[in-house]
Amino acid sequence: MNQKLDEKQAWFQSENISHRLGHIASNLARLRTFCNTAYPEAVESVADETICFIKWTAA
Repeated sequence: MNQKLDEKQAWFQSENISHRLGHIASNLARLRTFCNTAYPEAVESVADETICFIKWTAA
């Protein structure tokens, strides 16, 4: 993992579960919005982040 991702993981895992789930929910709402636009890079970026958030919450 790169340092930026390690820092993001440390920040995310310092949050309580309800905040983590809120971040995941917010990202899923962003994905829904981005899917209706012409920004595939944004969709991929938010999807990748959301996958990490889910893994870090389930761990």
